[in-house]
Amino acid sequence: MRTLVFKTASLGDVVRTTSLLRALDGDVVWVASKTAAPLLPRIGRLTSVPEEDAESLAGQDFDLLLSLEEDPRLAQIAAKVHAKIAEGCFMPERGTFAYTANASPWFDMSLISRLGRQEADRIKSENLRSWQDFLFRMAGRRFSGEEYWIEAPSSVPAAQQDLIGLETRAGMRWPAKRWPKFEELERRLLANGWKTLRFEQMPTLEGHIRQVSRCAVVVTGDSLTMHLALALQKPTVAIFTCTSPHEIYDYGRLIKIVSPLWKRYFYTTTAAEAPGDAVSCEDVYRTVARCLENVPR
Repeated sequence: MRTLVFKTASLGDVVRTTSLLRALDGDVVWVASKTAAPLLPRIGRLTSVPEEDAESLAGQDFDLLLSLEEDPRLAQIAAKVHAKIAEGCFMPERGTFAYTANASPWFDMSLISRLGRQEADRIKSENLRSWQDFLFRMAGRRFSGEEYWIEAPSSVPAAQQDLIGLETRAGMRWPAKRWPKFEELERRLLANGWKTLRFEQMPTLEGHIRQVSRCAVVVTGDSLTMHLALALQKPTVAIFTCTSPHEIYDYGRLIKIVSPLWKRYFYTTTAAEAPGDAVSCEDVYRTVARCLENVPR
């Protein structure tokens, strides 16, 4: 069995897609960006191909092809690959996006949806299935809770049992993901004898993984940090303000706190504090406290 996967970005999406590696037999070739490649596990049957070298795969033979990126160049290259089974989105030369029937439940909710943006967003906001469920079905598998599989740094630091990691940042694309009450939460945690770590930009992705590894519990929005915490099997509290909580599989250790305004601000690309303000610090603190009850001190 030889599988080709096109999944280059975003980093959180790459992390959650690695769960499929636990269900695939044989060799896997994964087209990844230079930033994402270090996340892929270093196992002998997995080969990472830089995104800029993807053209070298055109004309090659595979048993299974999963074209998961809504990128015209990559979709055109995927259309030139010879595969017994090809799923995902494709673009003939100088053509338009098309996606396979088996992949339509996912791509009907995407930016390239044949249904149009308004209908795609409506379906996405009502979806109750996880990304892994869609992904595994595209691959002809059934998702059964397979864990993420990333390359953890060597000598990962042990967790400090009194340290709570706080991901206070949000990317420029989705500024409404930022919860505005982290300072209040931090004061309450410190007042009750816990230590906190605000995640900061690190020179390398490995450095950020090490930061997450140090924490006993992580509090975050819908972010790369959330996915890394899940991959490292950390108890995690995630606040959803403008993105779908249902696409994220919780693995029995992620507690989701969902803003009552998340659908009103669904995937808004402008700054908005209202959906975050609708989530009380008290609710988040109580949820974190429940997680901490199971952490030895």
